[in-house]
Amino acid sequence: MRASYLPFELGHLDFFEPRDDFENLRRDMGENLQNPSISLVTVTLAKQILMIAGCTKFRAGVGEVWLLLDKCYERNKIRMVAATKELMMECLVKELGYYRLQMAIDANIPERKRWAEFLGFEKEGLMKSYDTTGADHFLYARLF
Repeated sequence: MRASYLPFELGHLDFFEPRDDFENLRRDMGENLQNPSISLVTVTLAKQILMIAGCTKFRAGVGEVWLLLDKCYERNKIRMVAATKELMMECLVKELGYYRLQMAIDANIPERKRWAEFLGFEKEGLMKSYDTTGADHFLYARLF
């Protein structure tokens, strides 16, 4: 069974249980929907939301990707990875013309580093005090 991709709508958050604690998720998503440089998509499998993904455009062909995983992640890991790879190739690379995708990965969460590497991203460097909590992040990137 293949994942389906829908244009993100705020109503999707009513059926989404984030794997991590995102205190201001609804407000942030509302603000991001107003930003024309951000592409948002909801990924579903058998009517279950797997993830909400986004890509912020830095300049032509270059964007930063991020994923918000649903709690169903644990029982759908293989499908999640397949859906993420397909999303990157079909939506971001082929349809939107990105040749470089990058992501910021919290340096203290090894699972996220493994996820990025499994998707073919390579670590480029350390960004100190990158987020609002002061946590360090690694910059990962992939060229297509």
